[in-house]
Amino acid sequence: MSMAVDRTESRAGASRKPNAPVLGAAIFLTFLAASLVGIFATGFLTYRHVLLAVESGAVAESPLCRASALVNCDAVLQTPEAVLFEYFPSSVVGLCGL
Repeated sequence: MSMAVDRTESRAGASRKPNAPVLGAAIFLTFLAASLVGIFATGFLTYRHVLLAVESGAVAESPLCRASALVNCDAVLQTPEAVLFEYFPSSVVGLCGL
């Protein structure tokens, strides 16, 4: 009796193995894409924050941060909440991955 059970279990286990690498690769690619989007977003916001700080707010409008858009990230980057310890842009924390 136990031999028949073992054969059934080994067949079921064998059919699962080929799908595991495909699922693992899909999860990896999903996390990779999300992390690249996050790195781009935080890098861009850090760049804009430094640019606004150096140029005293007289910078050209960016396609990603328009004054007429629903969310004006340049206005948000100039608020006191966008700075940590009165020096570091808060987007640096996201860029560091903390």
